[in-house]
Amino acid sequence: ASSGPAASAASAGETVYDARAFAPSDASELPGGVAGGALLFESRFESGNLRRAVRTGRREYELLLDYDHRTSGHTQWFFFRISGPGLEPGARYTFHILNMSKPASLFQRGMQPVVLSARAAALGLGGWARAGEGVAYYDNGVARLRG
Repeated sequence: ASSGPAASAASAGETVYDARAFAPSDASELPGGVAGGALLFESRFESGNLRRAVRTGRREYELLLDYDHRTSGHTQWFFFRISGPGLEPGARYTFHILNMSKPASLFQRGMQPVVLSARAAALGLGGWARAGEGVAYYDNGVARLRG
């Protein structure tokens, strides 16, 4: 699932995570080290499906998901963790998920992703919640795997 248009679309910028080739365990292993400010991504856990994360701006990332098992290139969800000293509470981050492609989505009707702040949960300030603003879903030209 790493060949074709989806793989080449996530080529500009710095790869900060690749589930099959480069999965740093702490910020010192990221391009630019701790001072570089990149987020740590992780998805090598049950149901995690992030294949690659490429940093394209200070707080902007292009994400490529693994395709759902036993499908011909479908992605119905995303599940990954971000952390690290570069994570700035209250800052706005932009994630472009390049290979989620279907004709319609509830995101088009205002649904928000579900997120968990481990820090807030540990302080008793909440658990899983819908969050995010400016959530958009549109065709970006990344072809779906056919087969």
